[in-house]
Amino acid sequence: REVYKQELAAYETACKIKEKESEALERQLGEKKITQEKRQQLGEDLTALKLEQEEKQPPISPEILATDTTAEALSNLMERTGETAGIFSDEADFLKILAGLYNRGNAGNLQLPLTAYDGAPFSRLRGKGTMFLSRPLLSICLYAQPTLYEEIRSNSELQGRGLVGRLLFCVPRQMAGKRNGRKCVRIDKAAETAYCDLLGGFLDTPQQPESTIPVILWEHDAAEEMLDYLQAVEDSMDDGNPMEQAKDYASKAGGVVLRIAGVLHMLWTQDATKPVSVETARRAKELHMYFFSEKMEAMEQEETREERLESTILKKLADLTLAQGKAYTTVSSLQRKVKNIHGLRTAKELEPFLEAMQSGNQIEIDQQSKNKRLLYISPYFQK
Repeated sequence: REVYKQELAAYETACKIKEKESEALERQLGEKKITQEKRQQLGEDLTALKLEQEEKQPPISPEILATDTTAEALSNLMERTGETAGIFSDEADFLKILAGLYNRGNAGNLQLPLTAYDGAPFSRLRGKGTMFLSRPLLSICLYAQPTLYEEIRSNSELQGRGLVGRLLFCVPRQMAGKRNGRKCVRIDKAAETAYCDLLGGFLDTPQQPESTIPVILWEHDAAEEMLDYLQAVEDSMDDGNPMEQAKDYASKAGGVVLRIAGVLHMLWTQDATKPVSVETARRAKELHMYFFSEKMEAMEQEETREERLESTILKKLADLTLAQGKAYTTVSSLQRKVKNIHGLRTAKELEPFLEAMQSGNQIEIDQQSKNKRLLYISPYFQK
């Protein structure tokens, strides 16, 4: 940090010197008693000075990590860090911001997190000017409480925009009540040092100019191994197969497993000219299969969760109608009954359940006006 501060101070001083030189040239250009030849020379000198100022790059900040940030603040950070940043937090506030949990459920600006997934260009136009990042790269590692995890994973907008499919989810088993402090296994110091050195060296690898980004090749058998797995992932999305209802996630799985293979390859070989080996392909596949199985397990839990929520809605609906000898109630009345239940706190979360119940002939929805809808209980209603 101290070196960066010194480099930044030197850069800012140099910028001020160039700025003063530009002002001096502009004052000379404004003088009336100069020849046309002199004016032309001053204009060329000023243009060259301006171009020199634009080409001079500020030093790269070493403070690339953030815990809690908005997408706009993240872009400002990446502008100072050579277009690289990491968001590491044990509270996952960043995902809360993206999911709109602080903004009445309206998702935040997802453009930068999406484009920085694979280094696509990013531009932002605001009143203060234009920002352009040619190849932003973002790493995210977050710990989230179970309730937040559910809200993020089931957020329809994050799913629809593809953010959920870009993340790897891991749900540790509950250990409360099963732990034994005396049997705690400590991390081997030598292994910890080797791990940190390996990752540190990998992360310190300088970025190559975009025009010379290396293409990592594959051994023939490694490519065949990976192609077989990619086809299996594709087949899992077919009608009646496990990932049929999670195509938004599974459709990005191929890109994810290839990224895992690339990272493992560079960690072990640190040489982009060598081809990916069969062993690396298999290990990448095994890692991805673990995360894929975590997703499938989460889907099973989601089905159980949705069944519980539907049962709760039916019970509340019966309390508002049949228990009071009524044939209908309003959507707003039902919303007030369930607003404190996780997963049903907003009208947006309740709506899919109402639509499903209408499709199943449980209820009939009658739009009375823009802000008033009635829910009629059908003869087939079963709480």
